[in-house]
Amino acid sequence: MSLLDSMGLGRDLRDEGAVGQFETAVAAPAVTQAAGDWDRQMLGPLRQQQDYLAGVRGYCAAYMSKNINGEWGPDNTRKLPFDAQHGEGAKGAHVDPEKGGIVFDEPGVWLVSLYTTARWTAYTASWLDTDSVRVTMRAKSPKGQVFDEKILQHLSGKSAVSPTITVPMVVKEAGSYIEVEGWSSRYRWWDGGTKFSMLTVVKQDNRPEKPGALTVSDERKETSQ
Repeated sequence: MSLLDSMGLGRDLRDEGAVGQFETAVAAPAVTQAAGDWDRQMLGPLRQQQDYLAGVRGYCAAYMSKNINGEWGPDNTRKLPFDAQHGEGAKGAHVDPEKGGIVFDEPGVWLVSLYTTARWTAYTASWLDTDSVRVTMRAKSPKGQVFDEKILQHLSGKSAVSPTITVPMVVKEAGSYIEVEGWSSRYRWWDGGTKFSMLTVVKQDNRPEKPGALTVSDERKETSQ
């Protein structure tokens, strides 16, 4: 018998499960706590960031499926119907052919881009008119109330012009939508198809805050003392 055996230290503790029992009773809670800390401090914020980014993703695009004759509307004014979807995928918004524009399915800050084309014309304008083209893009609530509006004005004469704009819009309600209207002092066509028309929305943020003031007052001249 060796000295170790006489002291009771010669046994292989692994055979009796002593080492395993020790690791299970003492180390497991520490591992569980460490895993919980890792989940709370590292994975939790990562999941929150992923959820936020998923909420920010949104896209839709539409174009006019036909050319529109401005002469056939009251006072040369026509609704420009962006009623055909461009691209297979759309998220957070969709094309509504009846409304002739894009409907927002999610609130948030959306970047809206518009591209239109007023065709060349041989018609003349009344001498009372400014001989121009005007495109109005309106953002409306689900009940049809205008909460944002952009007006593009061009001195066109008989030439073709392409009013274009890209602006952010704060959309507070799902079901809000974009519609576009075209006016010309001369009889002319508004061209559709992807070559001459496009309406696109891209989501930038899922927080519909700080919409800004639709109109503001003129500045006042300060008198020096």
